Amino acid sequence: MINPKRSIFVSINDLGAIDLSKLAESMTRFQFTECKPEEEESWGFTPAEDWIEGQEILYQADQFALVTLRYDRKVPKKSRLSRLWRAACEKKKKELGAALDKVQREEVREQVKKSLLPETNPSETIVQAIVVRECWLVVLTSNYADADLMVEKLNRALEPQEKRISWVSTSVKPELSETLTAMLMKPEIAEAAGYYVGSSMRLEKEKSGKANLRDQEADTAEVREHLHAGKEAHALQVIQKDSDPEIKFVITNKRALTQIDMKNVLKRQADEELGESQDADAYKQGMFVIACKALLELWSSVETLPTDPAEIMD
Repeated sequence: MINPKRSIFVSINDLGAIDLSKLAESMTRFQFTECKPEEEESWGFTPAEDWIEGQEILYQADQFALVTLRYDRKVPKKSRLSRLWRAACEKKKKELGAALDKVQREEVREQVKKSLLPETNPSETIVQAIVVRECWLVVLTSNYADADLMVEKLNRALEPQEKRISWVSTSVKPELSETLTAMLMKPEIAEAAGYYVGSSMRLEKEKSGKANLRDQEADTAEVREHLHAGKEAHALQVIQKDSDPEIKFVITNKRALTQIDMKNVLKRQADEELGESQDADAYKQGMFVIACKALLELWSSVETLPTDPAEIMD
């Protein structure tokens, strides 16, 4: 059902037990409906596989539940909006016999924007999250704006239980830059943390730009030049030392996980645990649980990475 490629972990330890039956009932009240012609946006929860009739809005298996949120927003083309806005302002100016002030110009802009909504197709955003009972909300994205959106809307569904996730993306600090940089400069630090350094990285220095490097080994001259210039690793690909088959992923300095590649591990575990199950629903449920557990195991090593690299070698 899922093969996680990216994730942001949000602690929900302080919420206590979430009643998933009540959550599903509440999510149904916020089920997604298409934007009406005059509406600018629409949001709501959907089944994970909304093209299959009869799917549950909150998919549950073992200790895990999958939330799927859809957000549609209409954004008129800037060039067309600007052209019509200028024309409407000029017309209004002639009617009033005086230049428009800032407030009047914005009012005209909003009127023009609303007139364009019926002919504007909405852009669609799908965000998924795994609720790990009494533990984590794992938002399957590396985009913090999407994570904020999921938390905000999920809080609406939690209101009947008088629970609220207090997390906001602005509270997440880029605390791993020093550790990731040390792992890149000294492979023995990465190995002590349980990783080998991969070949993708994002190096940045305030006010001097950034370098996104792919297929670049850590000991190359280009990497050394960036580090010598004072850039730090804000994202670093790592390979788990003890994984078989190999698991690669990128850790960001805010502890988000991206470019997760563990499909071979999931396939091997599925072969071992599920065999050749003929029951499609049981197999899908089993794969979902395997993927969730693998993601949690991946996170367990990232969660405990210290912000001071010296602590890794202690």
